[in-house]
Amino acid sequence: MFLIYSTKKLLKPKTDQQEQQEQQEQQEQQEQQEQQEQQASRSFFHDLCHLIFTLNLQK
Repeated sequence: MFLIYSTKKLLKPKTDQQEQQEQQEQQEQQEQQEQQEQQASRSFFHDLCHLIFTLNLQK
């Protein structure tokens, strides 16, 4: 019984560490995705402004 308890105790920090690592990876992926979305919306906004500007020049 003691052996099972001690091995469980030894294994638990590893699983916590793996969980923490997975959470960190998910968070990094989420941050990258948010950055890409921000860049995409920024370039879209820039293109839109450029289009409006060129259309105003043609009038």
